Amino acid sequence: MALILPVSLIAVIIAPLASGDYGLLNSIQSLSSSDQQKAAVEGLVTRYLPERKDEFVIEIDASLGPSNLDTFELATLADNRLKIVGSSGVAAALGFGSYLKEYGRCQVAWSDAQLNLSHPLPKVPVAQRRTSNDRFSYYSNVCTFGYTYVWWNWTRWQREIDWMAVNGINFPLAFVGQETILQRVFKRLGVSETQLEEWFTGPAFLPWFRMGNLVKWGGPLSLTYLSGQVQLQHQILKRMREFGMLPVLPAFAGHVPAAISQIFPTASITKLSLWSHFDGNYTGTYYLNPTDPLYPKIGHIYIEEYVSEFGTDHFYNIDPWNEMEPAESSVAYLSKASSAIMSSLRSHDPKAIWVLQGWMFSHNADFWTKERAKAFLTGVPKGEMIVLDLAAEYQPMYEKLDSFFGQPFLFCMINNYGGRMGLYGHMDSVSKNVFKARSFPNSTLIGTGLTMEGTGTNYITYELMNEMHVRRAPPDLYEWVGNYTSRRYGVENMNLQHAWTKILLTAYNCSDYGKELVIMRPRWKMRSTAFPAYNTSSLADSIDDVQKALQMSSVTSAASLLLRHDVVDLWREALYVLLCKFYDALQIDVQAGDIDHFRDIGGRFLELLDDLESLVGSHHSYLLGTWVNDAEQLATSEADKYLFRFNALNQVTLWGPNGEITDYAGKQWAGLIKQYYHKRWSMFLAYNEMALSKSIKFNQRMFEEDLFTFVEQPFGLSQQNFSASPKGNTFLLANELYTKYSSFIHDLF
Repeated sequence: MALILPVSLIAVIIAPLASGDYGLLNSIQSLSSSDQQKAAVEGLVTRYLPERKDEFVIEIDASLGPSNLDTFELATLADNRLKIVGSSGVAAALGFGSYLKEYGRCQVAWSDAQLNLSHPLPKVPVAQRRTSNDRFSYYSNVCTFGYTYVWWNWTRWQREIDWMAVNGINFPLAFVGQETILQRVFKRLGVSETQLEEWFTGPAFLPWFRMGNLVKWGGPLSLTYLSGQVQLQHQILKRMREFGMLPVLPAFAGHVPAAISQIFPTASITKLSLWSHFDGNYTGTYYLNPTDPLYPKIGHIYIEEYVSEFGTDHFYNIDPWNEMEPAESSVAYLSKASSAIMSSLRSHDPKAIWVLQGWMFSHNADFWTKERAKAFLTGVPKGEMIVLDLAAEYQPMYEKLDSFFGQPFLFCMINNYGGRMGLYGHMDSVSKNVFKARSFPNSTLIGTGLTMEGTGTNYITYELMNEMHVRRAPPDLYEWVGNYTSRRYGVENMNLQHAWTKILLTAYNCSDYGKELVIMRPRWKMRSTAFPAYNTSSLADSIDDVQKALQMSSVTSAASLLLRHDVVDLWREALYVLLCKFYDALQIDVQAGDIDHFRDIGGRFLELLDDLESLVGSHHSYLLGTWVNDAEQLATSEADKYLFRFNALNQVTLWGPNGEITDYAGKQWAGLIKQYYHKRWSMFLAYNEMALSKSIKFNQRMFEEDLFTFVEQPFGLSQQNFSASPKGNTFLLANELYTKYSSFIHDLF
């Protein structure tokens, strides 16, 4: 259980943990009133516990704790109501969430919630207070707006913002609706409507358009879509601000439509290199040199238009060279470039703070030497840029770059690429290394963050990381996992705790992360990239433990949707690992020329895929139909409906016209397994069997050409229906799988 301290002890330990002395940064505060923040938290409580909302008393007191740190107090009143006082709306919401976890044994998760709260409310014996370690708790990655949020409506966004609040997130990225601002900016500069249509990508690919990697693909964007996104952003920002959050907004990063070079022929505009296997039709984008006089002009117009439409919170994300290199490499240029970008921001907003994703320093490490990084980072006055150490849980950059040479940074955990679904995490390092970063010599750490590319996977890792915002010391992970299972499932069960403990030691203490074999375009010799990188014998033991728990009525009768989700996830992983074992056997058969055994194992391989389809189809979180239906429901015309459906299907399969980033965002979803992955693997096995029967070498290139023509490309264009409703009983299906595969699992894992 996380520690909540008595009020009398709190002052002793908070002082050393306060943020650094960054005058402008520390001066920026939420403009929402205490009454607005109180109403926001009361609304949140009502949405989570509508029948019991009157049992909670919410108060906001900005003077409750140290400046720029979130503080909450919990106390049970004489009439058994719970009083929650927060220094902000987020602090009070965090207090509510902490009470649910630690006293109510409940859990609020991304997809569902376990809110079996006892009557009367569990008492807080002595008034308790907690204060955050740092000022900021950040949320989202630019890519999350493609891999997760792209089709969301306000109802779904409201639920997500509630989840942010109860987890203490006060610094969320708010990136919806910015294309309309770009449209207004460049129309003012003489770019035509047609030229802008040819610039924008489709909705599912907008994150990479925004970072200057991609143009056109999946577009164009209709005016009704653009206006709808503006309205959605207004709703998102209004709610975030009501909680007292400080949203991070977009700003001009230097990426311009090609027409700008014709309108301003003397401007210093560079055509960037091609990105990620795309050809020049969709990449090789145009970048305006920040030191050119046109840059601050466009930057000023952008902020002017944005603030006029949405207001400002003074924090702006700018990623000038995501997975690309600047045109010039001298330290003098890099220093001038960052200084010019900052000046552009300040031209309309004197309080502007630049928020930079630090991904470029690790992804392009050969270019970003220590000297170049220092020149770029110190071109901005200290405290006027915040660097997101984007994957600090396994690839921290603050150590290599001397705490970003004095710029404040956030220790962030990415843990997910493309929204892929394998079990994976660095829980031991997360539990310790945030504290290590705080004690780093001359550390400038001012917060933590979640920067996953896609949400909805590996819930346990993100729950732990969120707690690093308030924990005073690393937890005992074994004890922590036990508490996690009881509050997640609403029942204390040693078998479930043992299952998670075994996974903690392996999959969640893993040093490598790849794609899962299931989702990859079939070929031989994929062991190094498509197999799990942990000891899978623990997975077999965890399956045993879970199956024992499922035989107990105390577990199944109290079971929440979260237990059903995790049973699916665990068995999904087990079937994926079993597919890897069968794949090894098939490869041996090909090498030995044993066609009979190849046919036998190939049939079992495809049967495994059928069983995987049935399993994941039993839970609403694992359905392709939900993804596609959400895309179609966002459309207001038949043209948009067709385009959005294409965007949705292409992103999770080919990711480009010709499979440029194929399978990067693959998902083990019902519908996708049956109609796409099964057909790919079936064709792969058939072509190999034919080669064996003729004693000829399997032709991978010919296979991939045929696969693209007959399976992959047609799938993205298909109009078939995919179910958005779960089918089958997860627990019964798990029992059937155990009967069928337990011996294989124990023999092969």
